[in-house]
Amino acid sequence: MAAGLAGGPRVAIKLTKKLLNQSFSYKLEETMEMEAFAQSLCLQTEDHKEGVQAFLDKRKPNFKGR
Repeated sequence: MAAGLAGGPRVAIKLTKKLLNQSFSYKLEETMEMEAFAQSLCLQTEDHKEGVQAFLDKRKPNFKGR
């Protein structure tokens, strides 16, 4: 599982990990707002574009951490 995550989109994984750790300290509404903000950041990354294109091309994505 760790190897699979290591090859994934680093920005999205980093933000997810951070949000999960913070979620214990915030109310549900606050956590959902932070999650929505994180999603908007991830949608702007090169890795997101690569993931979408790889899906359309039916190939494995080549994430670069950008």
